[in-house]
This record gives sequence, C-alpha cells and structure tokens, in this order.
Amino acid sequence: MEFKTYVRMMYEQTVLYEHFARKYDLRWNSLQILLWILNYPKETGYYMT
Repeated sequence: MEFKTYVRMMYEQTVLYEHFARKYDLRWNSLQILLWILNYPKETGYYMT
C-alpha cells in the first residue's frame, strides 16, 4: 500500500472515530485515540510497507 493512501485512510478513520465518539458522548482523550490509530492496522491487516 502506498504511504499516501495509508495516511488518507488513517485520517478518514480518525475523523469517523471522533464523530462516533462525540455522537455517543465517549470521553476519549488524544492518547486513547492515538493508541486506537496504532492498533487499527493490526486489526485490519494493513501495514505500512
């Protein structure tokens, strides 16, 4: 996967996730969001190559 594609996907996922967190009034701090972003590639099988 191209790096630009990966970054765009991560950005879109982060926006969706923040929207979800606000919608359900979850108290996510930036560290938890960062950890979620770092774990996301593992869960989906995407890796920066």
